[in-house]
Amino acid sequence: MNGFEAIIGYEKEKIELMRLCDVMNNKDKYSALGVEMPRAILIYGEPGLGKTLMAKTLIEASGRQFFSCKKNRTNGVFVDKIRETFENAISNQPSIVFLDDMDKFAEDNLREDSNKEEFVTIQSCLEDLIGKDVFVVATANDIYNIPNSLLREGRFGKQIKVEIPCYEDLIKIVAHFLKKKSVSDDVSAEFVASFLTGKSCAFLETVINEAGIYAGYENQTLINKKHIIDAVMILSTKNLPSKGMSAKEKQMVCYHEAGHATAAILLGKKIALLTSKKHGDVGGFCSTYEYSEENHTFEEFKNEIIILLSGRASTEITLNTIDLGAESDITKACQLTRYYIEKLAIKGFSFIYDSNPYQEKQPTKRNEAITEKVSETIDDLYKETMALLIKHKELLKSISMALLEREILLWDDICEIARKHAS
Repeated sequence: MNGFEAIIGYEKEKIELMRLCDVMNNKDKYSALGVEMPRAILIYGEPGLGKTLMAKTLIEASGRQFFSCKKNRTNGVFVDKIRETFENAISNQPSIVFLDDMDKFAEDNLREDSNKEEFVTIQSCLEDLIGKDVFVVATANDIYNIPNSLLREGRFGKQIKVEIPCYEDLIKIVAHFLKKKSVSDDVSAEFVASFLTGKSCAFLETVINEAGIYAGYENQTLINKKHIIDAVMILSTKNLPSKGMSAKEKQMVCYHEAGHATAAILLGKKIALLTSKKHGDVGGFCSTYEYSEENHTFEEFKNEIIILLSGRASTEITLNTIDLGAESDITKACQLTRYYIEKLAIKGFSFIYDSNPYQEKQPTKRNEAITEKVSETIDDLYKETMALLIKHKELLKSISMALLEREILLWDDICEIARKHAS
C-alpha cells in the first residue's frame, strides 16, 4: 500500500495501520462481511519514536481530507477549537480528525478520573460521529493522562503502543538515515546501531546528523567512525569534552570503566563502546548493546546489577579506595532491584506493592522492610561482583591499561584483549 514505506521497521504496527487504511478505502468489501469501520485509533508511546509520522502516514495513505487539532490555545478557546475541528470533519466527509498529543489537551491533569472539559468535549464529539464517515487518529506520550471513559471500546479502545525499536529495527532505521549522508565504507548501520540500543528514532537521527556537522567542520568529505563516536558521547552525556583529568583521576576512571567491561564480557554481554574521556561531570562511559531490552530471568537481572556495581568494585579491588563517582550506578541498581522486589516478587510475594495514584501511601514499616530487603540484595550481589572481578583481576588490569593508553576501546579491541588472556 503506497505511502507506508515511510515507516522504517515497526512491521506489526505498519500492518495494523495498513488494515485500517484498507477498511477506509474499501468499505464495500468490509460491508459485505458485516464489518463496521472503527471510529478511532490512539497511537501512544515515549517521545521521539515516530508516532506522529505513523499517524500522518495513515492519513496520507487514506487520501481523505483531514482536520488537525493540537493544543495551542488557552483552555476555554481550545474547547471551541476541538468542537470546530470535528464539525469541519463532519462537513467534509469522508474525512479524518487528527488529535496530536491528546494527553496534553487538559492542563494540570491529574485524572481523578478526569472530567476535564477538553476530554468531555472529545467524548461528546465522538458520539456525534455515529453514522458518519469520519475517522479519528490521536497520538499521546502518556495515556495515564487520558480518562478511562475515552480509552474504552467504541472510542479509543483500539490502540497501538509504539516502543523503543528492537535491535533489528534499529539497524534498519540507522541504515535509512545513513543513506542520506556521505559516510566512509567502515561506517555500517550495525556499527552505529551498536552504540544506540534503547534510544529513540529522533535520537538516532540527531546523532548521525551531529556526526555530519563534525565532519563538515573538519572539511572532511565523509563521516567516519570518530565523528559517530564523538556525537554519541556528546549527545549521550549532554556535555562537551572536558579538560584533561589528573593522573590519579584518570587511573580511577579507567579502572571503573574496565570493571564494567570485564563483568559484561564475562557475563556474555557485548561492549559497544568503552571510553575514559571526560564529558562534563561524566568521567567515562561504558555502553553495552543487547538484542533485548528486558530481563526475562532472575539470572539476567543479577547480571545487570553485577555490571552496574562492577565499576565501584573494580576501584576497590585495584586501588583499595571507594569510588565516589559510582553514585549513578548504585542508584540505578537500587531502583532496578526495588522494582524486581516490589513488582516481580524475586524475594517473595510478601514484598509485592502494587502502587497507583489513588491508593494510600505504603505504610512506613512496610516501606522500611522493602528498603532493607533491597539493601540486603544489593549487598549480596556486590559480594558476587567482587568475587568475579578478583578471579579475573588480570583481565581487568589489561582492559584498564589499554583504556588508559587509547582512551577509546570498541568491541573488537576488548575481544582481542580477552582472547590473549584465554590463550
